[in-house]
Amino acid sequence: MKKFYQLPAYWKNNSSRINQMLIVSMLALLQPFLASAQESLTNTPYKQNFDVLPKSVNSSWQNNQTLKGWYIQQENNVPGVITPNNGSNSNPGVYSLGDGAANDRSLGSISTVATGKHVYVLRLVNNTNTVVNKINVAFTLEQWWNNPGSNERFGVSYLTGNTSAINAIIQNKELHGSSNWAVVTSKINTPSKGKPGYKEGDTKMVSLDVNLSLAVGQEILIRFEDAMSTKKNGYNAIGIDDVSITANPNTNSDDRVYRFVGVSNGNQANRNDLLILSNWKNKSNKSPVNFTDNFQTFVIDVPKNGPGNGSPDTGNPALKSGQNWVVKGQGSKVILGNGSTGFSLTIPQDASFTGTIDLRSNSIFNIDDENNFDLNLDKTPLIDIDVVEENATVNYRGTNPQYISEADYSILNVSGAKKYLYGSSSARESLNLSAANIYLNEFDLLVGDGTNKPGILTRTQGYIITTGLGSLQRFVPNGSTALFPVGSAENDAANNQVTYSPANVVQNGTSDLLSVRVLDGYYENYNPSTYQPNGDQETQGVVKRSWIMEEATIGGSNINLALQWPSAANGNLFIPVESKLLYFDFNNADWAEIINSAYVGGNSLQVAGTVTALGVFSVGVGGQNAPLPVELISFKGVREKGEVALKWQTAMEKNNDYFTLEQSTDGKTFNELAKVKGAGNTNQQQYYSYQHRNAPAQIIYYRLKQTDFDGTFTYSKVIVVKGSSQLATLAVYPNPSTGQFTLQGVTNITAATVMDAAGRTVLNLLPTSLNNEIGLNINLTEQKPGIYFLRLTGPTETQTLRLIKK
Repeated sequence: MKKFYQLPAYWKNNSSRINQMLIVSMLALLQPFLASAQESLTNTPYKQNFDVLPKSVNSSWQNNQTLKGWYIQQENNVPGVITPNNGSNSNPGVYSLGDGAANDRSLGSISTVATGKHVYVLRLVNNTNTVVNKINVAFTLEQWWNNPGSNERFGVSYLTGNTSAINAIIQNKELHGSSNWAVVTSKINTPSKGKPGYKEGDTKMVSLDVNLSLAVGQEILIRFEDAMSTKKNGYNAIGIDDVSITANPNTNSDDRVYRFVGVSNGNQANRNDLLILSNWKNKSNKSPVNFTDNFQTFVIDVPKNGPGNGSPDTGNPALKSGQNWVVKGQGSKVILGNGSTGFSLTIPQDASFTGTIDLRSNSIFNIDDENNFDLNLDKTPLIDIDVVEENATVNYRGTNPQYISEADYSILNVSGAKKYLYGSSSARESLNLSAANIYLNEFDLLVGDGTNKPGILTRTQGYIITTGLGSLQRFVPNGSTALFPVGSAENDAANNQVTYSPANVVQNGTSDLLSVRVLDGYYENYNPSTYQPNGDQETQGVVKRSWIMEEATIGGSNINLALQWPSAANGNLFIPVESKLLYFDFNNADWAEIINSAYVGGNSLQVAGTVTALGVFSVGVGGQNAPLPVELISFKGVREKGEVALKWQTAMEKNNDYFTLEQSTDGKTFNELAKVKGAGNTNQQQYYSYQHRNAPAQIIYYRLKQTDFDGTFTYSKVIVVKGSSQLATLAVYPNPSTGQFTLQGVTNITAATVMDAAGRTVLNLLPTSLNNEIGLNINLTEQKPGIYFLRLTGPTETQTLRLIKK
């Protein structure tokens, strides 16, 4: 019989206490190793240039080992690999950014919505032998690829604590959290702006003074937060380099802060001249040597006859005609306002400002010059608007085309000539469009904060032109209504072309950030990733517009959607009063009808319906029917001297017994025209044709009924063949109206008469004014309210339409 060793009674009775002693002993043994997991903050600045990172091959990343004191976290994950990248690799991950195998590297990453943000954290312990009351955090921000769809900003924050508390944060993977972290800034603009693409390491120097109280032996985590791309299928390659942390910097930053005080050596005429250096004074009453040194700050916050070393004539200075003010030192900027009093600065049309500017609360920045505008977008804006505080206003008022600089605006007003957005931007409080249009090109414009605040959007005549992939974005809370005033191009009054095609949204589902853009044309297919057209354009029976709508959080939407369009967008044979809201079904690669949608008319052409999923929308007389069990390549009809030649082609057929050609003159009731034998089962292309002799002269609708060997059948989509001598496909809007009516689709009319309910003629229209594609204006403003009848006469028929005057 085996004997087992028995513990002495002391060990049995005190096992829990012994376990505690063992744990304490183990922690004591580990403490030197855990404590060595940080770098020292001494009286000599800490520096890191990241040049030890891999240059040509992937390498493992281990927190505190690859770079002592450095930790990386992506959401709740610690990445295991760091990869060399010159910006050409678009996959999310941690990167050693640099030009090829060059020694100069930066620590960076690519973050997306799907994978989450990266943070890089430096851990330091105060070994200065004194309390640290201030640190200076300086680094170079580098960008190796620019995706213009993101208006996220790079951020810096910090957290202090004792060694055990910091250890717990790291071990619990809380480097990505928000609790107890003090935000230094979350609004550092990334270096690259404007056009997307490879940037060859665009750089921006950043210097931040942080006031704190860090005791001797206490630790600090300094967190650098990557700017994450919010653009669909887009990314930014962002990195940091040349990090320098200085404890208790002895340089007085106030010496580099100059205020506009209007001294100018007593010369009264020059007291308001911004370009005269003696008009600027620092705390020591010294003027700057120039406007181009690094890390200088020029503050406009001295009111008229207010405090300071001088008394400018006005608290609202403006550059003089012909002046060019250049503030281009690294880290240098202009600050407008004091956060309470409303200061303003104006850049006249024939002057310019080159540099970075921050706008304090209640300040007003008027930009009348072109801001280096270039129609090809090859040049970049001269004005870099960095931090915009709440209730600060920027007015773009130029009478010539202007760039709108990339910025996170508070109040944005545009007027005058057309504007071109250069970089994705936002207007947190409000956007006001006064006559001027904004071209988005590839950039997004957000109204509101994107998460909670919807923002205010007002317009008189201006709207947002979406000619590229850029969208107008608005946060739409549950129970609220939002207008998206978009158009596909600028109105052309000379050619009677109106392109304003807004979308109106009533959100009855989950609050969400919605994006809207509109394209010219209605297409047979679209790219499922970008929603760009991917096929031929169709024009019959549809509105020649495509509305692209996306939601930030997929699912949860329950939207009453109303789409409006100009009559110039009506396709051939399109009947507005019979129109439906359509969506593109990517599963079947065809258009489908929103069942509950309907034409609502009013003072504009408009259709509305309820949607629960977003994507590509348009307007037409109907959507798809069930797909054929054959792969139909094409189905077309062409009128030829009283006959209609019908042709269709299949790529493959399965159990196809025969086709039945059906016709209709109203698009609703179809009759059999002919049967055509099918090919049964085949993977070869098949060609079919039928000649419809003695076809009716009016519009004819055709469809194919495909029947299997077992008798089951399905229908193709309906095609429309234009009549040979019909009047037209006619529609009157608005109807009812206060007196002004428009008749759309006017062709082949020889006479037109308006009669009242008693049959009396009240208006005869001249033949020369009748036939045009834009529309016929009918003016009944002088007539009494009531019902009127518009009689239209063509070569072979007469139509009568009812008009209701309110």
